[in-house]
Amino acid sequence: DFTVTDGSAVAISYVAIAGGGGGGGKYNEAGGGGGAGGVMTNIPGFMPATQSAVNISPGAPNKVTVTVGGGGVSPQVDPGIGAQGANTTLVCSPSSLNITATGGGFGGISYHPGDGSVQNGGAGGSGGGGAEAAGSAGPASPSGQGNAGGTGSGTAGSTENSGGGGGGAGAVGGNAPGNANGGAGGVGKQLPAIFQNPASATSLGTPGPSGTYWIAGGGGGGTTTPGPAGGAGGAGGSGGG
Repeated sequence: DFTVTDGSAVAISYVAIAGGGGGGGKYNEAGGGGGAGGVMTNIPGFMPATQSAVNISPGAPNKVTVTVGGGGVSPQVDPGIGAQGANTTLVCSPSSLNITATGGGFGGISYHPGDGSVQNGGAGGSGGGGAEAAGSAGPASPSGQGNAGGTGSGTAGSTENSGGGGGGAGAVGGNAPGNANGGAGGVGKQLPAIFQNPASATSLGTPGPSGTYWIAGGGGGGTTTPGPAGGAGGAGGSGGG
């Protein structure tokens, strides 16, 4: 919880980031990469959907309550479906601040051991990548918080299968290129200058094209044939954990 201690109302700026989704897959199956957690902000131009400006009055009745969503788990055993990331919320009553950044979608798997069905990439702030051969990518839902995942490639039973990358805040996840390599995770976004605290530069996501302070990159898709003779999992997007 945060409270304003000034004598008058204060305009606040925020970037709220939800937890990323867990990647899919197990054993010899190439699952899709997890989607990045959704990003919501009231800073114009940072994301496609910009929230309204917010003024918070002083005192405890106007406290801002922040709940940070954790990342989804990527299990290595049956059924191999990653979990969706948890939501992040910012709430302040009686002000108008009440937003929810949606957790990232889970990566898809091509064979659910319960019924043999395809589990497509999950929807989320950014969508999860599609699994090898048959899985579709997850969409970004609700829109404006991220991007869709990429599609997988290959033929069922083949050793040239790979999963699509999860979507990132700045770009869609990469489609699997069809050569046993996984699709790359979608690139994230570099935080606005007012949030670039040197003390946190090394604790954020993977550095991007313009250095540090990148957040919300998608996870790379998996491969069925890792190692020197096969393919490689897709690279995570800049800003990924």
